[in-house]
Amino acid sequence: MQKASQKKIEDSLLGVHGHPSGVRALLDYVRSFCFDYDIRLKFSRTLSVDSGDGVPCNGYFDPEDKVLAVAIRKDISDWFPIFLHEFCHAKQFVDDPKWFFAGCDAEARIFEWAYSRVVVPPKRPIRKYVKLCIDLEKDCEIRTLALVNKFDIASVVPVEEYAKKANAYLFFWRYFYDVRKWYKKGKAPYALEDVWTAMPVDVAIDHMRMPPDIRKVFEAHMVVG
Repeated sequence: MQKASQKKIEDSLLGVHGHPSGVRALLDYVRSFCFDYDIRLKFSRTLSVDSGDGVPCNGYFDPEDKVLAVAIRKDISDWFPIFLHEFCHAKQFVDDPKWFFAGCDAEARIFEWAYSRVVVPPKRPIRKYVKLCIDLEKDCEIRTLALVNKFDIASVVPVEEYAKKANAYLFFWRYFYDVRKWYKKGKAPYALEDVWTAMPVDVAIDHMRMPPDIRKVFEAHMVVG
């Protein structure tokens, strides 16, 4: 009884009341999953959270400390998609930790190649790491969209909009490979309307092949450095 009451209070703080029942059902599913796999679930009533590198972000999954965290001091339509995305990273970690950690290692190697002043690997092996990162993130986005559809919460996480924003992020990884510069703070491709609205809806595409029209959108609107 006490546990149910505590969950009710937490749901109230999360602002899920008044939304489709699927939102609460999905939260229960995530809570159960995290309990089963000893993952700490952290809802922070702040505008951002610190993943440990000193850089504020909206949410994260830490496989080392097994923490799933999200900043919720914003509208549920803003934090819930991030929460689902990071949860799906947690599911990837549980389903195939070797692949998940390979993706984490690939990301570290890419950023070393892009920004290190020391001798780093040539570009050809980096392409393999970029593809691995894209594949990992694409799988995460597909899992996220599957949860949205399964729990019927498109009113909170609009499917078409989410898919377009996901494609903006996935194509940016390919663009990053070309320019060797990440996007500036606050200029994520999925946050720039001129960018994400120009993206296709289908997420299950080859993001290593960037169409010329999409490249032009990135060149016109992305701020990197």
